Amino acid sequence: MRRCEAFVRPFRLALGPGAFAPARDGLWLRLSLDDGAVGWGEAAPLPGFSRESPDEARQALDNIAGRVPGAGFDEGDPLGWAGALAAEAPSSVRFAVESAAVHLASALRGQSAAAVLAAALGTEARTSVSCAALVTGAPETWTARVHEAVAAGYGVVKLKVGRADSGAESRALEALAAAVRGLPVRLRLDANRAFSFDDALRLADAARALPVEFLEEPLAEPARLAEFAAAVGLPVALDESLQQGDPGEVGFAAALVLKPTLVGGIARCMDLARRAEAAGAAAMVSSAFETGVGLRMAAALACALPGRTLAAGLDTARWFDEDGTTPRFDVSPHLAAPSPAWHVRAEAAP
Repeated sequence: MRRCEAFVRPFRLALGPGAFAPARDGLWLRLSLDDGAVGWGEAAPLPGFSRESPDEARQALDNIAGRVPGAGFDEGDPLGWAGALAAEAPSSVRFAVESAAVHLASALRGQSAAAVLAAALGTEARTSVSCAALVTGAPETWTARVHEAVAAGYGVVKLKVGRADSGAESRALEALAAAVRGLPVRLRLDANRAFSFDDALRLADAARALPVEFLEEPLAEPARLAEFAAAVGLPVALDESLQQGDPGEVGFAAALVLKPTLVGGIARCMDLARRAEAAGAAAMVSSAFETGVGLRMAAALACALPGRTLAAGLDTARWFDEDGTTPRFDVSPHLAAPSPAWHVRAEAAP
């Protein structure tokens, strides 16, 4: 195995209007070999969702970086190499170490990260992946924002619901149903566990006139999700339920939303994708407001997953004023598999 060095660098990047916070804080990991090959990864715990704090992520990543020189580097099995180093690490840190290892292996092999991941999965890497647009904000803006997304070429739009007055949201969904009739668009309604069972039933009733792809984590009582899915007869997707250990039975779900930063990294996402395939569910990769470093690896994973996949949720890229990479990661309705030809901005590099 080749000798490998590791460096950890904090980052703070500004986020634009409509994002969850004014700035994104996290850590970049750089793995490098004596011959100049480099791999980058990102550990950025998401406030309100990640179990680990930024300080805990920094401590864990520093500890792993200190052990890297003695571990060598196995380009033949980068995920196995990373897994051995980060087995007990927090979720965002596992994602960072796995990402840097895969990126480094892609440089050594002269392949894209998607091809490296597909080889590990025994799949054929896709050359592109479709993406969904993300719509947040006041309910009265939803119709206009969805029309903008469709005009930009998006066939799937994700709406954040459960954040405003329930009456206002119901009226907005009714107006949206009339406005999108006949348009080539599917809608995802993501509640982030905002509703009681009865309120979620009312959401489902309001959504029946819409071209709904799925309702994502509607319940504050997630143990009743299978019951809810059976009651409403609408597709349901799992997100937060995947972030808290083994989700148990997933056969009732139409889709699993895989966020590497939150669910335990790349290998964990691969396991969940296989599980989705076995259960007849679809898988989709989504972001947790990562920079261009993390988003590229999420896109590569989306291009490599087995089975039936849905439009990826990588639209958070547009909230960054600049994403720390050159060229920056720009999302589009049909996103090509990320090229290996990118780097972290020189002034940000350790």
